[in-house]
Amino acid sequence: MVVPIYDDNPFTQPIKPVVTWSLIAINFLVFLYEVAAPEGALDRFLEVFGLIPAVFIGDLDARGWVPASATLVTYQFLHADSDFE
Repeated sequence: MVVPIYDDNPFTQPIKPVVTWSLIAINFLVFLYEVAAPEGALDRFLEVFGLIPAVFIGDLDARGWVPASATLVTYQFLHADSDFE
């Protein structure tokens, strides 16, 4: 094994992971909302932003103002095991 003694490249500060920090912050805020929201508001929140397969493929109408294709992104921030009928 060879261990380098020095390097000709000057050390620069790494780029701050702004996107990663933003995703963590969004997850944290959505989780706090889920914990603090009253039962009816939480159910409505999950219906609007959660991915419901029947709505996504077009068998049912959307239950909120979020387009079905956008729920492919928004559902990733939700933590629930609700059963919507």
